[in-house]
Amino acid sequence: MDSLGRTVVFAILFLGESSCRVFLNPAMMENHPMGNEIAAWSMEFKIPFLHPKVGDHEHSKKTDEMIADAGYPAETHTVVTDDGYILRIHRIPHTAGGKYNRSRPAVFLMHGLLSSSADWVVTGPGKALAFLLSDRGYDVWMGNYRGNTYSKQH
Repeated sequence: MDSLGRTVVFAILFLGESSCRVFLNPAMMENHPMGNEIAAWSMEFKIPFLHPKVGDHEHSKKTDEMIADAGYPAETHTVVTDDGYILRIHRIPHTAGGKYNRSRPAVFLMHGLLSSSADWVVTGPGKALAFLLSDRGYDVWMGNYRGNTYSKQH
């Protein structure tokens, strides 16, 4: 048995209740110029203690829940575009324990590719940009691009 085979056997035994699956990966298949198919075998391991359930994680909460849990007021607004797409935007109108004040300057935060408004609050008060701006007197608005978790309807 070669060293790779011994490593795989060891890994499968070591993982115990974890799961392992070996499969032919069609994404790796090629047609050889001589007419033969070349296929790649893939292995997939699931190790419970390395891959916890995402729903169990503190940061898997919705944006407005993270804001409210931090003690700040949270609002969710719906915006309908001219072509009928429904976007959700989040707002922190004032600081924790503060009062509504129309004289606060507004700031709009927009996330990058493959993200959401949660990026601006996920690290919590004293660290996240949305909370820092709110604490410094801004009315904070956080947008969401089409297709992310908050803007899939149309």
